Amino acid sequence: TPIHERDTVLVHAAAGGVGTILIQLAKLKGAEVIAKVGRDEKRSVVNKLGADFTVNYNTSDYIEQIKHYLKGARIDISFNPVAGGTFKKDMNILGSGGRMVLFGGSELSRGKWGLFSKINFVRKMGVILPIKLMINSKSIIGVNMLKIADNKPKVLESCLKASVSLCQRGKITPKIG
Repeated sequence: TPIHERDTVLVHAAAGGVGTILIQLAKLKGAEVIAKVGRDEKRSVVNKLGADFTVNYNTSDYIEQIKHYLKGARIDISFNPVAGGTFKKDMNILGSGGRMVLFGGSELSRGKWGLFSKINFVRKMGVILPIKLMINSKSIIGVNMLKIADNKPKVLESCLKASVSLCQRGKITPKIG
């Protein structure tokens, strides 16, 4: 999904590999970045990359922290690899024209109860009706890189070349570890 100048972007798992790149790409586009982390020691990592506001979801509800920070405004994009219970929360804070990019379901991987965990994961996500998306002017984009690699390898190749070019020109720096 395109990031526009002055968009407010929420990045889940912001201190991870994908999260750190998303912060840098969003800042290159002139967006305001809200970085979601699980430990206070990760704040410095995302702040050095340009995050404008950092929330620790383990200290209090991240949505309440974001609402307080935004003072009634809403986010434009959520990059969410967690899904599950975070999906509904993010949808509720997305503004008109807001985009949700789902690219994982890490909440599901924490399930200890097999099929029951999977059912609960789906329950937390809820049901989305297309008419509701249209009325609220919101969109959801699901990304599975394996499917893109299998079915649209040229798209993946183009994205990888662009990423390498940004790295070579010093515009983004991958964070490893």
